[in-house]
Amino acid sequence: MLFLFHTLYMSGVVTVSCQDRNFSIVDKCLEKRKHFQSMTYEMELEHKFFSNEDTLKQVAKVELVRIPEDSIFGGLCSIDLDSIWFGYDGTNLLQALPQTGTIEMVNAEQYPTHFIKGTWIDKFMDYGFLKLSNSLKEYLLDEAAEVRFRDTLIGEWPCLGIYFKLPDQDGIYDQTIFIAIDTIENYYRCRKYSAFFQENQQYTIWTYRKVQYGHKMTIEKLDEANLSTFNNVIELTYDTNELMQEQVFDFGSLAGDVLMKNEDFRMTDVYAKYIILDFWYSSCYPCIKSIPLVNEIYHSYKDKNVVVYGINPIDDAHKDKARIDKFLKNNTMGYETIMVDRAIGDSVCANGFPTLIILDKDYKVVYKESGYNENLFLEVSTFLNESLKQSK
Repeated sequence: MLFLFHTLYMSGVVTVSCQDRNFSIVDKCLEKRKHFQSMTYEMELEHKFFSNEDTLKQVAKVELVRIPEDSIFGGLCSIDLDSIWFGYDGTNLLQALPQTGTIEMVNAEQYPTHFIKGTWIDKFMDYGFLKLSNSLKEYLLDEAAEVRFRDTLIGEWPCLGIYFKLPDQDGIYDQTIFIAIDTIENYYRCRKYSAFFQENQQYTIWTYRKVQYGHKMTIEKLDEANLSTFNNVIELTYDTNELMQEQVFDFGSLAGDVLMKNEDFRMTDVYAKYIILDFWYSSCYPCIKSIPLVNEIYHSYKDKNVVVYGINPIDDAHKDKARIDKFLKNNTMGYETIMVDRAIGDSVCANGFPTLIILDKDYKVVYKESGYNENLFLEVSTFLNESLKQSK
């Protein structure tokens, strides 16, 4: 059923609708959202990363209440995956385990990315409803996007299918968005985003079921009466200094296997003035964008007592061998990559991937950069040039 809409669209069997009628359906869908304060739905979410052959699938029951003045999400939310649910009550972010009677909560203003934002859970959120987004209409009016309409079916429901082809950018090509609007109930039945990079596809499919709009101002799961049923309530607070200390890693103990070689690696066997470690994994698009910059650093400093290693704490060199082989053909690295335990990545890359770290000869961190930075070579070379000059 999930791909029926795609099959019908690609087959060209269905009939092209008149432009006025198409825009009228879009307007009715967007207007209907504006007239209600709350929304509940069951969502089936499917997601495939660029360099992963597997598709992740999960179903959640979602409740949303729009509060325009809220700066975190634009309203209250509850995302229930049966064995665990997540929520936001306007003040705290919550993670609840009903079977164990445990609920964790943290102040949302202080830690807005806890539990939901920045995780795959965030994909269940319909921000278009909470923030009354008109992005669909904007896409329709965007001259850079190729737009086509088709009447189609999602299961048994007649829908207007809207297909967008977006321009290629940054090596990503064949970007498409598909939206199916129920022409009877006037709400989304399905959305899909798909793109290709280095012959690998990444996509996300959102399938809506049991959609209901209303005027509720509260969510029952977030009420004090429900929260009081949990016998183990943990209020999370972090002392900045303690948090930094917890994340300190002894790089002298770093060990692993050299990728594509039957060799062990131990940091204590490395002797250099500076050791550069680039933490990456194959499904990380920002990591891929950083590889040419790290190559440039490697080639510029390999004869200046500076060594470079890739560090991969995510991929499995044996289980994912075919995929990694293909990845390395598309992304040549002049330097070796060391496959390490995932716990090392959790400790070192708290702010995300890629993370580039420079160690001195005693394996102490002297430079750290998280995330993709187009000026990485310039900034690292400036640091290294000054440091190498001072060490002479």
